[in-house]
Amino acid sequence: MSSCDKIDADENGNFITFSGVSGKWENCAALADHTHRVMLEKYTGCHCPNCPRADVTINTEMETFGDKLVVLAIHDGIDRFSEPFEGYTDLRSEVGKTWSQYFKIQPQGYPCALLSRQMENGATQYEFPTDDLSTKIETIINQAPLVALAVDCNRSGNAATITAS
Repeated sequence: MSSCDKIDADENGNFITFSGVSGKWENCAALADHTHRVMLEKYTGCHCPNCPRADVTINTEMETFGDKLVVLAIHDGIDRFSEPFEGYTDLRSEVGKTWSQYFKIQPQGYPCALLSRQMENGATQYEFPTDDLSTKIETIINQAPLVALAVDCNRSGNAATITAS
């Protein structure tokens, strides 16, 4: 989505959407029932002594919430804890570094987690994933989602048609 505009439903509750490379306009029914998912971003490093304990907690949360919880492990490459062990894959990335700097992860230390990038009074809310996060995750899941997105993919031979609404 490179740009957006608010589109109101017509008197029947339908939205007019644009789809397909052919420029075909079509009507689609408004979707009201969407599952709110929580994104848990865990900032970590290969040499983090507390991260294995955090992984146990996060795996428990994943078992509890299933596909309502989306988990990312981000190796930001900011400090010595992110350097890979000799002979192992380097998981550091420029994107992880950018996010870590933007969200000021390093002053918090590893492991540090963001739950759907929640803010309070203009400040990022940091979580320590070694703690039980189930109550905070449940609170976010029970909120109305800000965006509803449906993706449909149809494949015929070597061609795929992807429709997002």
